[in-house]
Amino acid sequence: MSFLLRDISSPLNITDSYTGKGCASSGECSFTGIDHISMNYGMGHSFVNRQCCDTDHCNTANTSIPAPSAGSLQCYSCDPSSFECTANVNCLAGERCFQSSQCL
Repeated sequence: MSFLLRDISSPLNITDSYTGKGCASSGECSFTGIDHISMNYGMGHSFVNRQCCDTDHCNTANTSIPAPSAGSLQCYSCDPSSFECTANVNCLAGERCFQSSQCL
């Protein structure tokens, strides 16, 4: 498995990228090929390209993240300081609204 993660922090317009390669469980890589993941959570945007393959040293190539295009869907976003989830975010093409909970 290889992946490229790019986080863009909206208020500061800071971009941070990370590339990783290694092995992953079949639950994380239940397919062969490239999977694109894009998430806008209000204060930033994360893009992940994940490539899964099943032969020796098949993760030699580096993945890249395609340029995003605008979409028309709007979703609610949460303010991390107040935990109120009433702000609007504009989705990119192919994105859908999501909701998640975390226990740290």
